[in-house]
Amino acid sequence: LVGTSIAALEGHEINWLPFTLVLVISALVQGYPTHILNEIFDWKSGADSHELRAQKSGGSKVLQARLLNIKDLWIAFGISNVLIAVLALICVSAINSKILLYFILPGYLSGLLYSLPPFRFSYRPFLGEWLGGFAGIFFLVLGSFYVQAGSVNNFAVLTAVSLGLIFVGIMIFFHYLDFTTDKLAKPPKNTTVVDRKSGE
Repeated sequence: LVGTSIAALEGHEINWLPFTLVLVISALVQGYPTHILNEIFDWKSGADSHELRAQKSGGSKVLQARLLNIKDLWIAFGISNVLIAVLALICVSAINSKILLYFILPGYLSGLLYSLPPFRFSYRPFLGEWLGGFAGIFFLVLGSFYVQAGSVNNFAVLTAVSLGLIFVGIMIFFHYLDFTTDKLAKPPKNTTVVDRKSGE
């Protein structure tokens, strides 16, 4: 929405098909593959399965509430990835291949590698916030601007960086809430907060 709004502010006519495609793809990537992997691997490590977690932020809690099991989540992961792949190919056809290579794919990877072993950015100080959170927001804002303008400019980059930094702050706030259970996880979910507070 922000990237598209900047493009409109600069006088570009809104092309609704690319807007819709980017909106749906970003919602799917964030809502399903990214969070499904986070749910599965935080559950397995214990970061989301301790009783204290009920009072903290945690994941979506579908495993904790026994609404789904891990097999169900892997099925949802597969289905959502098929949908994302189909929509990404439509994006390439409707826009060009750059939207896939420079924006969708990096954003998708930043979401997956946030939780997926052996990378597991969320379990390493600084990497989770910067290669997961910041990068995901940065590519999304810039990509949504690109599909309307056909290029990027300094103002779009500055806006993407600004929103990415805000998101890093939000992530760190939730890491403070999750400090106890993140530290108890095996392997420890060594977020920036856990790393800093444990060293004090």
